[in-house]
Amino acid sequence: MIQASTRLIRTHEEWFPHGYQLRSVDHLLRNRSAALFLDPGLGKTAIVLEAFRQLKEAGMANRMLVIAPLRVCQLVWKQEGAKWTQFRDLTFSLLHGPKKDDRLQDDVDIHLINPEGIAWLANKFYGRSLPWQIVTIDELAKFKNARSQRSKKLRARLSQVSYRWGLTGSPVPNGYMDLFGQMLVLDDGAALGRFITYFRDQFFNRGFDGFSWDLKPDGAARIEQRIAPYVLRMSADDYLQMPELQDNVINIE
Repeated sequence: MIQASTRLIRTHEEWFPHGYQLRSVDHLLRNRSAALFLDPGLGKTAIVLEAFRQLKEAGMANRMLVIAPLRVCQLVWKQEGAKWTQFRDLTFSLLHGPKKDDRLQDDVDIHLINPEGIAWLANKFYGRSLPWQIVTIDELAKFKNARSQRSKKLRARLSQVSYRWGLTGSPVPNGYMDLFGQMLVLDDGAALGRFITYFRDQFFNRGFDGFSWDLKPDGAARIEQRIAPYVLRMSADDYLQMPELQDNVINIE
């Protein structure tokens, strides 16, 4: 039987960041509560790894927790670290599966966990501070519901974390109401308040059906103004230079 190896091959290509990526790194370094609303393809993972590397080098942080969907944990973060020369010394451990208790003790730079593991993690550190100086939430929109158990349990453990960073390419999948929970987990309500009722009253009107909520005429602009100090928004159309589209037509029966 031939057994496939899962050993990660390190290629160590030099990472040459674009100007917008350097701007994004600077945004994370300057803000302890920060969000990158960047379209796919703009390099969010490498940006975070570089910001973490600089803080680690400066002695301001030595460990980071990344919360991301399981497949992203398995297929993106460690591979991105292995790809670029700047991050070749960073070590990773995935907190998932029956051995996650043991892996929690691993002396690594970056621990990875999926949102479904937050309840387990919160119980592990009940009454104690988390051992990571940075918590990065990849796919921040998964925490849009401030009343969900994962959001409540995570927020209760973040008070002593030095840096909270959130990443997403789709911050408002269902409208501006989705921003409340995402910002709350990052800034404890500094931008949009601590309570969803206050947020709704400030920026929305109740719909005619008595259940839905509609943005006030100036609601979107005021929300964007409130979150602007924490959020860096970039569109792929503005920063990615794609080659000319070429059609490849394949006829099949």
